[in-house]
Amino acid sequence: MKWLGYKQLAVKAIRVDMNDVKRRTKAPHVQALAKDEDDSGKEYIHAPTVRADDKLLICGRDRFAGALLNKRKKLWFHVVDCTDKEAAELEEKENIYRRHSEGERAQAILRLVALQEQKIRSNDALSNGDNVPGSSGASKSPNKVKAEARKAVARAAGITPGAVKKAEQRAAASAAPAVTEEAAGGPIELPDGFKTFDLEVSLASRSVIDETAKWLGDWDQSLKNILRELTEMEKRGDYAVAGAHLQRIREQVQNAGHAVRDAIPASLCFYCKAQPASTPNCPACGGTGVVGRHGGDNVPPELKLGGDKARVAVDGKFVPVGGAANAVEATKAKPATGKRGVRVVAVDETGAETDVPLPGGDDGEELAF
Repeated sequence: MKWLGYKQLAVKAIRVDMNDVKRRTKAPHVQALAKDEDDSGKEYIHAPTVRADDKLLICGRDRFAGALLNKRKKLWFHVVDCTDKEAAELEEKENIYRRHSEGERAQAILRLVALQEQKIRSNDALSNGDNVPGSSGASKSPNKVKAEARKAVARAAGITPGAVKKAEQRAAASAAPAVTEEAAGGPIELPDGFKTFDLEVSLASRSVIDETAKWLGDWDQSLKNILRELTEMEKRGDYAVAGAHLQRIREQVQNAGHAVRDAIPASLCFYCKAQPASTPNCPACGGTGVVGRHGGDNVPPELKLGGDKARVAVDGKFVPVGGAANAVEATKAKPATGKRGVRVVAVDETGAETDVPLPGGDDGEELAF
C-alpha cells in the first residue's frame, strides 16, 4: 500500500454504488455533514479516500453523499495505491473509528478480523512454498490464526484482544435481518453443478455461496482480460518490456487464475457437510463449510455419499449427518462417575443413543467405544 497524497477529482469520475449514495443522502447525519462541508468552505477536514488506478471510493461514502447534496462537481480526495484486500481493510478500519452505533462497530471488527485471518493464511502459505493460499501448505492452526488476527485488529482499534473477541461475539449474536428471496430480487440459486449431497442448504448459506462465486468469477474474468492485454502487447512489440518479463507475468497471471477458479465454491465440504457441530474446527474447509472444485480429491468414498447415507468426519470416524452433534458432544463427554463397568452404546442414523445390555452384571473395566 502506498499513499500518493491529495488530489482534486471530478465527482462523476469516482466509482461508487450510486444507489447506496442516494440512500445515504436522506440520512440526517449525512445532511449534517453536508451543512458542515458548506460551512467550512466547501471542503471536508478529512477527505474521502479513492484508489489511484480505478478511482474506486474506498472510504467516505457519507462525505461523498454530503458533497452531492451540495451539488459539488469536484472534491479533494486522499489517493492511495492498494490491492482489493488492502482497500477492504482500509474501509473496515475507518468503520471501527467512525461508526456511531456500537453494533455497527462490532460488525466492522468482525469483518476486519476475517480479513486479517485471510492475510495471515496467505502469508503462511507463501512462506511454506505454497502458491495457493489456504491450501494444505499452511501450517498454523485455525486457533493460532484467529489469535494473531485479533491482536492485529486490537492494535488498529486501540483496544485489547479480549475486547475484540467480545465484539465478535456481539456481532455474531446480534439479530441480523433475515435473508429473503424477495429482498434478493428473486430466487437464490447455488452455482451450476454445486454438490449438496442431497442435504438442505439454508437460504442464508445459499446467499453467501452465490455471492462468493460471483466475486471470484469477476476476479477470474479480470485475470483473463489481463492475459488478453498481454497478448496484444506481444503482438505490437513496441513496449519497453522484455519478452522474458512478459512471459513471467503471463505465467503468474495464469497461476493466479487457476487458484481463483479452484477456490470457486463447488460443493459442501466433504468432511463436515457444513454442519454447525462440525464446521467450526474443520481443517478441510477452514470453517467455511464449502470447498472448491478439487475439494473431493483423495476423499474417502464414504464421505462422497448423499441423502440418508451422508456422513461427516468426527474425531477420525465417519458418522451420519444427523448424528454429528451428538457425536461431537460424545467426544467431549466424560464417562459417568460411580460404579465402574462396561457400557456399550448403539447409535442409529439419527444420532440417538441406546444402551445395549450386557450379560453377567456390570462389574469390570469401563471401556470407551
